[in-house]
Amino acid sequence: FTRIDQRVDSMIAQGLADEVEALVESGYSPADPGLRAIGYSEFFAHGSLDRDIQAVASRIKSNTRKYAKRQETYFASIPSVVPVYPGSEASIASQIKEFLRPLT
Repeated sequence: FTRIDQRVDSMIAQGLADEVEALVESGYSPADPGLRAIGYSEFFAHGSLDRDIQAVASRIKSNTRKYAKRQETYFASIPSVVPVYPGSEASIASQIKEFLRPLT
């Protein structure tokens, strides 16, 4: 889950809090579909806009980890699904070639 933590930290560093604040100032609310998504909804965990960025980041990381785990569990239940693990393009290409080898 290190990649999730890095990605969330990057999103925060790139101005996610400012983006959410601008959306709220534009008239969007936590009830709007886009702001109910992971990465946005955590800003409204207590009903109003939470400006404690560390707490928000922690909630985003936790909720993203839970979502990733649900995805892994779901895809693992499908017999024909073959996982491709993240890495360099060469690593991913190698995994795909290995999977396709029996077909050639």
